[in-house]
Amino acid sequence: MKQTEFKFKSPTAEQTNKMFEILRTIKHPLRVNILNLISERENSLTVSQIQVKLRMGQSEVSQQMAKLRKAGVVTTVRSGKQIFYSVDYKIFELVRIAISHLTNKIDDKH
Repeated sequence: MKQTEFKFKSPTAEQTNKMFEILRTIKHPLRVNILNLISERENSLTVSQIQVKLRMGQSEVSQQMAKLRKAGVVTTVRSGKQIFYSVDYKIFELVRIAISHLTNKIDDKH
């Protein structure tokens, strides 16, 4: 059986830098927990809601959300004084699949 070729267009340097920025951003365990929490919800969450669910300080959650937002992993909508965060599901799904496959590959080697 012949192996199927997997080809894709090579990313530009700028695109490569952005991809690695996203991966560096989500490698933090706390950010992974935040992303999982937000992705489980049908509605967006505020920093206060995330803080309560994860039992963390508001400042720490805000700092992590700013990093996720800068990397483009989460999107925001402002309503009055509140900012609601949601996951960019295209990015989240790709990351989820990559983590799942890599975790299985690592587990298979042990």
